[in-house]
Amino acid sequence: MEQEHTPVIERHKELVDFIHEHHSAYTIHIWSSNMTTTFVPVLEDDGIYQYIDCAIGKDSVDLIKGYPDGFYKIREKHAGKR
Repeated sequence: MEQEHTPVIERHKELVDFIHEHHSAYTIHIWSSNMTTTFVPVLEDDGIYQYIDCAIGKDSVDLIKGYPDGFYKIREKHAGKR
């Protein structure tokens, strides 16, 4: 049975509004301890995934949070894009 979620847009309206208004001025990354298959659909449903430049989940790294693997993945993705 699927759990319903309270949309991010309702729980964090100020943050979502900020992302919608300023996404072109920032590079936005998400590093989560959840699987990307768990959090990406939520962000898509809430209409903000399109503004995320890099989404890293525990399925994307060898060592989860506590270790810097997620930061390394983000750095690799953006190497030379300064």
